[in-house]
This record gives sequence, C-alpha cells and structure tokens, in this order.
Amino acid sequence: MSFRWKTILGIAAIELFFLSLLVWQAARYMQDMGETNIQRRAVDTVSLASTVLLDSLISYDLAAIEEQVHQLGELDGVTYVTLEGHGKDLASTGQYPVSESRPDTAVDSVTDGIYDVAHELIVLGQPLGLLKIGFSVQELHAVTAQAKARLYLIAFFELILVGLCSWLLARYLTNRILLLRKASEKLQSGHRVDPIPTVGKDEISTTINAFNRMSSTLLEREQSLKLTNEKLKDANSKLSERENEIWSLFNAAPDGIAVLDSGGTISFANRQLEKLLELGKTSVVGRPLKDFARSVEGEKFPESLTGKAVAPRRQHCKLLNFSGKTLFVEINTSVFRSTDSYRTIVIIRDKTHEQELEHAVRLQEQLKSNLVDSSLDALVTINGDGHVIDFSQSAESLFGWRKADILGQPMENYLIPSELRDAHQKGMAHFLATGEGPLIGKRVETNACRKDGKSFPVELALTAIWVDGEVFVTAAIRDITERKQREDELVNAKAEAEDASQAKSRFLSYMSHEIRSPMNAVLGSLALIQERGNLQESEQYYLDLARESGDSLLQVVNEVLDFSKIEAGHVQFRQGPCSLAELIRSVQSAILAKGVKKDVTLHTELEESIPSVIMTDGEHLRQILTILLDNAYKFTEKGEITCAVNDVTAVVEAGPRRLRISVQDTGPGVPSELVDTIFSEFEQTDAIRDSGFGGTGLGLAIAKRLVTAMGGAIWLESAVGVGSTFTVELPFDTCGADTAIPIQTDPSEEDTRKGNLSVQTSGLKILLVDDVEANLIIGAELLKNRGHSVDVAHDGEEAVHRACETEYSVILMDMRMPKLNGLEATQQIRSSTGKNSSTPIIALTANAEKSEIKRCLEGGMNDFVSKPFDIERLNSTIEKCLSDKRQEDLKMHEPVESKDEDQEVLSDDVLNQLTKDTSAESLPMMISVFINEIRKRIEGIDRAEALGDESEIREQAHALKSCAGTFGGMRLQAAAHELENLASRSRACSDDVIPMVRKVAEQTLEAYSGYRERLQASSETKD
Repeated sequence: MSFRWKTILGIAAIELFFLSLLVWQAARYMQDMGETNIQRRAVDTVSLASTVLLDSLISYDLAAIEEQVHQLGELDGVTYVTLEGHGKDLASTGQYPVSESRPDTAVDSVTDGIYDVAHELIVLGQPLGLLKIGFSVQELHAVTAQAKARLYLIAFFELILVGLCSWLLARYLTNRILLLRKASEKLQSGHRVDPIPTVGKDEISTTINAFNRMSSTLLEREQSLKLTNEKLKDANSKLSERENEIWSLFNAAPDGIAVLDSGGTISFANRQLEKLLELGKTSVVGRPLKDFARSVEGEKFPESLTGKAVAPRRQHCKLLNFSGKTLFVEINTSVFRSTDSYRTIVIIRDKTHEQELEHAVRLQEQLKSNLVDSSLDALVTINGDGHVIDFSQSAESLFGWRKADILGQPMENYLIPSELRDAHQKGMAHFLATGEGPLIGKRVETNACRKDGKSFPVELALTAIWVDGEVFVTAAIRDITERKQREDELVNAKAEAEDASQAKSRFLSYMSHEIRSPMNAVLGSLALIQERGNLQESEQYYLDLARESGDSLLQVVNEVLDFSKIEAGHVQFRQGPCSLAELIRSVQSAILAKGVKKDVTLHTELEESIPSVIMTDGEHLRQILTILLDNAYKFTEKGEITCAVNDVTAVVEAGPRRLRISVQDTGPGVPSELVDTIFSEFEQTDAIRDSGFGGTGLGLAIAKRLVTAMGGAIWLESAVGVGSTFTVELPFDTCGADTAIPIQTDPSEEDTRKGNLSVQTSGLKILLVDDVEANLIIGAELLKNRGHSVDVAHDGEEAVHRACETEYSVILMDMRMPKLNGLEATQQIRSSTGKNSSTPIIALTANAEKSEIKRCLEGGMNDFVSKPFDIERLNSTIEKCLSDKRQEDLKMHEPVESKDEDQEVLSDDVLNQLTKDTSAESLPMMISVFINEIRKRIEGIDRAEALGDESEIREQAHALKSCAGTFGGMRLQAAAHELENLASRSRACSDDVIPMVRKVAEQTLEAYSGYRERLQASSETKD
C-alpha cells in the first residue's frame, strides 16, 4: 500500500476519529450551550421579573401583579408563571404541572420536559413572595437531535472528500491551525479576538467557526454580565430609595408607630411615638414598650402592646406615658410573619384632645340644658320646616303646652296668633331662600298666643344657625304684659308732664310778653320825663327809684325765663372762639355801668399760660360771670373783688383742657351750714338781710345748671366776716392763631373800621308798628325827641299798606300783633317791589329767646331789640343797620369791571379738576352744554329786562352764576352774582350791570369756544 493511501487512510482514520469526536463534541456542546442558555435565560428572567414584581408586591397592587405575570407568560419558551405571597397564589399563567413539582437543579436533570425555576422575593431579610417559572426544554432536545443528524451526514461526505483533498489540505491545514493557535493564545491572554476567516466546512473550518462562536459567546456573556451587574446596581439603588421612603412615611405619620418582635421588644419606633410618650433623648429600640408606657391604676396593660400574637383589633384605653401624663389612646395592632418568627405592628393614636373636647361638649350640653330649663325667658327652637324640636320648661309655663304635646308640631299653629301667621310664613320663606331675615339677631315686640287662645304681648329675640345645610331657629320669648302696662302708664304720665311743661312755657311766654309790654311803656314814660328835665330833687329821687324798680322787675322776669328754659332743656350750647380778657372786661364794665361804689375795686388776674383766644361757649360763660360778679359787687360794700383765671390742666393730653375761674370778694360771707344749699332755687343766705338787695334767688341756680351743662363744676368757699370765693371749672380747647373773634363794638367804632361812612343819625323817617297804644305813644315820643319823623301803624296790615305808600329810613316792627304779625308783614314788604323792599326792619318784641331772634333774622329782618328797650340801645341799633345798608349800597354801585377784573375768564384749575372727576373725552361735550347754557340765560335776562321783571332776572342770574362756577367762568360768576343781588332789591333794570354781564358773557363764550376747538384738534391729532 502506497504512502499516499496510507496517508489518505491514516488521514481518513484520523479524520474519522476526530470527525466522530468533533460531531459528538459539537452535539454535546450544543446540548450544553442550549442548557446553559436556558439556565441563563431562566436566571435573567427571574432576576428581572423579581425586580419588576417587587414594587407591586410591596404596594400589594394585585392588578399590576396580574398584568406583569401575564407579560412574563407571553415570553418565548415560558410554559407557566405563578406568584405566591401572603399564603396564597397571587397570580399565575400558562400550564402549571398537575403534580407538585420541585425546582430543577440543572437542565439535564429534567424528566418532564420543563425546567422548573423558583425564586423567593425578599425585602430587608423578610420574604414577601415566591416566583415560579417553567421553561420548555423539548425544543432544545429536538434541535440537538437534528443537529446530530446533520453533523453525521456532513461527516460522511467529508470522509469521501478527505481522500481527494488530503494533499490540498496539508498546506491549508497547517496555515489555518497556526491562525487558530495565535487566536487562542490571544484569547487566552484576555485580548479581544477578531473572528478568524474560514473557507469551507471541514473540521478545521468547523473548529475555527466553533472558536469564533466560542469567542463571540464569551464576549456576549461578558457584556451580559456587565449589563446584569448594572441592572442589579440600579435595582439595589431603587430598593434603598424605596426603603428610605417607607421609613420617611413612618416618621411622617401623625400616629405613633412601633414594630415589636415576638418578645415585645421594639425593633422600630417612629418620631411621633417618641413625642407621644415624651421620651426625650431616651432610646427605645431593643427595649419593651411597657418600659415607656404604663397602664393607669386599676386598668390592665393592653396585651397587644406586649408583642404577643393576637388577632388584629382596635381598642381604646388610658396610658401613662414616660413622663407620667395620662393619655387617651386608640391602639391598632397587626401581626405579620417574618423569616424566623412573627412581628407586630402597633399604631397608637392620641385621642386625648378629642376626649377632652367630647367631655367639654357633654358638659356644655348639660349646662345648656340646665340653662334652658332655668331661663326666665321661654326658649323655643324650630327647624327649617317650622316644626318644634325643643321647648323649654319656661315655655311650658308661658304658653300652657307640654313639651311632649308640641314637639314635632308646626309652631305657628300653636304659638302665633292667626292674624300674624301669613306674615310669619312669608318671612320664613324669605329667610330660607336668601339666608336673611329682618328679625334675625334683633329684639322685637310682637304678640303670641297661649293654649287657651288668648293673645298677649311678648318681646322676641331670634337667632339662627346652620348645621349640615339645615337651619334651626331659636326664639327667646319674654312676656311683657306688665311692662306694657307700666309703659302705657309712663307714656300717659309723660304726656301729662309735657302738657304741663308746655302750659308752663306758654304761661311764661305770655307773662313775659304781658309784663315786658307794659314795662316798655312804664320805662319809656320815665325816660321821657328824665329827658325833659327841670325836676326838683325829690322828684328826681322818685324818678330814679321808679327806674331802678323797673329795671329790677325786668331782671326778675329775665331770670325766671332763663331758669325755665334751662329746666325745660331748651338751652343750646355752642363752642366758639372767645377772648377771656375781653369777656371779663366787658362784664365788669356792664356791672360798673349800674353804679360805682367808691370803696370797692375790681381786679382781674389772668394766668399767662392761658391762650389769648380759647374755644368755649362764650355767651353762657358771660352769663355765668355776670351772675357771679354781680352778686359779689352787690354784697360787697368795702374792699375788692378779684376775678382770677388759671389753667389747672396738669398734663396736656388729648381732649379738652380745664379752666378755673375764681371770683373772690370781701363781703359778709356765707355761713357754713348754708354753703351746700346756696345753689338751690330761690335760695338766699338771709331773706331778711338780703331783701334789701333784691333778686329772686335764681341767679346762682342758673349759674350752677349752666356750668353743669357745659361739663364743668362750681363750688363755694366762704367764711363769715371774711368773704366768699365762687370757683368755676370748665373744659376748653385751644384754637388757631388766625381764628376770628366776634367782638361787640359800639356804632362809632364800627363806623371807624368801615371807613368813617357818613350815616344820618337824626331827621330819619321811621315807621313804628305796635298793637299797644301806650307803646306807640311812648316810642314815638322818644324817637321824636331824637329829631326823627315817626309814622305809626297798629297792626301788620297797616304797616304793609304804609310801606307801599311812603319810603322810610327804618321800620320798627312789633312781632305779636292781630291780623298780620310782624314776621308775616316783613315777608310781604320784602317780597314786594315797593319803596321799602330793602329798608332796614328792626324787630321789637317782649320775647327775647334766641329761637325768636333767629326766626326774625331768617324772616328778613335786619336786627332785634327786646322790650322794654332802652332808647340809646335802640338808637345804636338803628345807626348800625343804616351803616350796613349804606356800605352795601356802595358795593352795589361799584363798576363791575373794577370788581371782577381780577377774576379769571376761564379757570384751568377748575377744568382740570372737572376732567379728573369725569373724563377727557366728555369734556368737549360738557363745554358745548355750558356755551349753550350761557346763551340761553343771557336771552332770558334780555327778555326779563324788556318786561321789567326783576324776579325773573334774579332767577336767570342765579342759574348763570351756578353753571359759570361749575365750569370755571369765575368772572362771569362774579358778574352774575352782582346782578342777582341787584335784582333781589328790584334795582337790576335801573342799573348798568346788565350790559356788563353781557360783555363778560361774550368774553366767556369766546374763551370757552377756543378752548373747545383746541381740545377737538388735540383729539384728532391723537387719533
């Protein structure tokens, strides 16, 4: 046999041997690789599945677990999947083996064609579930058998070709083996090996391919291991985060939470439990819970807190915490199994505050029940349907119904009179619809009905509350039958008292008039006798005595009237600026005018800290000082009288300061036993001694009441034989330095300040109006003695008639007259266009009350003189009125141009403010309205001038003045004002003011038309 054949046969034998070995090895390798792939796949699948299922299992999300298990069952090669946990099958899919199967340790040990894998899911050392997955290996066996058949077939054909190609393979085989060796060495050294190129499918190529596959598989496994490692790291990180979240939730829980082992030892406690037990820095882990919480004396320690395996339950009990504080707690326990034993979760909720609130509520309910039952008022509560839900014992006594009979019944049918039920139903319906009711929260008086059907007056207070959308109304009802009876009695008594008071006031008013009117004639007659002179000394003495008696009688009347007004509350007090120094000086001057005592001096001491001008009621302060100084001067025959004024405010704070005025004299003094009664009505120190001084004893009583009404106090300090000190303390305020002070001046001073206007003081034409013939005779004679011409009228109608016929310098008008009283006569004279429409009218009346003075001035009179009048005072009043009229006439005849030339034709400030108040867009339209209004009013003035209608001119001028002021036409406003004043005196047509008004109106129209055009142009530019 040749060497070739030997070589071929040897090669063939060797080839056959190695080929068989290779086929067997390849088949075995494929088998191992398949088993390995199945095992690796099983491991990867179980690992990933456990990662996915762990979150859902922890949260016990059965829906998510079911879905995830079904997704696993749909993977290729998975026969079944089942998940067990909490002692039951949570989810499963696929064909689970009929018989209980144990996990297979290797694929080659599988006997039923399914590779069973079981994986326990553990968190923090605690098993949560068991995951079982079955992988089919039948496909692996089929693939392995098919591969073997193919390998054997290939080996057979290779044997045939080996002999033919053996000589070609020698060199090729050697080169390929060298490449394979180098690659193996490189792979062995740990370097990456690129696939070795192969040609053909012989054993060497197969080996090279196997090598290439092996190196590729090793590379894939390395990458898979790296990926698996990264996934494990990520899963571990997520698990740690989840664990931290769980502990955070436990610590953030509002309840105390602890985990106890089977021995009752604490393995975990959250912060709230430590806070609840007030442990401070004491560590609780590893110690029994009963070391920190004890049972209250007499009660058993809860068994659930000892760690014993008891059924889950909820219980309430009292515990003493670590600091000894008693807690009302609610305990919830749950037992779960761990790897080696069971554990107990304890949740402790603090119910102490709730328990205290419940106790307080029960206490309040009991107190409310006792209060309702003991209340003197009847308490009735109804719901939104009007049915009674509560009825107190007082209500039973008041209405006669028993609580059991009326509960649940419509309240209106039992307690409300039939005539009021419709109103109640409407009011209740309105309240339910809107939540508002006119009686809710108020006390009102109405009528209620008793069981016997009798109606009686009650006072009702309603309150409403809403509870869970349902309204409840409670009525507190009080029987006011007796109170109503007392009120009726009081009303009748008050009416009687008011009638008596009014009767007294009317009596005093009539008496004042009836006394003053004769006094006017008496004193006037005495004045006429005095003026004629040529009296003997005895006659002069009797005349002076008569005048002094008349003056005393007049003072008595005034004091009685003043006291009556104060007692009736008809005195009004008004704050105003007042100069104390000037007031005291004028009071002293008035007292000295009655007569000077050469042995008595008057002094004034005014503290420097007191402002020169203060805010107080100067008029009544003057009256008080007049009473005190007059008394002191009257009773002091020798010595001095001092009026001291001090500021007794200790610290200047918010509110009025205190002023103290002391009037000290050196008179006879007042006995100490009479000091407390000196301010009483009609009280005198010594009636016999004081009778020589006159008076009614009302002066100090009037002063006392005036001081009290002004918020002050008055008292007396006196010593017999030394003198008396009357002290008044009153509140006052300061005022600005520029405050005007009303100062009374005589007519000569007034004329000097007004520019020495020349006023005729004699030879006047005077109309004297009075219904008393004696007053007319005396008054006319007194005036004629002053050089005046006097006409008389006996009533208001005659006065109006004479005023229409003759022009007078002044009219003296009595107020109370028959036919037409003085006020009505004045109004007719003023409203006429006759000769005396602007003639000064002076009121003469015996009623000297301030309300009467105000009524006279508002009725058109110029001044007021009370009866009986002093001729000098009357003369001064006449001169003052004539001076005022003269000055006003001069103002009326001043040219309009000189008076209004400084006024603006168009005021930008007024128009800017008008723009702010309205809008810039509406200003041109409003100016157009103003322009049309000017034209309309000027046309009206022209028509009225043509007709000589002074009244219409006044109305048109007033309207023009008003609209000009609104739009800033200041010059036109001033001109229209002048025209209005002239028209009110029927002089507009005879004066030249109307042409000037037309001229100013034209200037105003031109200015405002131009302003309107500028506004419109500016608006168009913006657009």
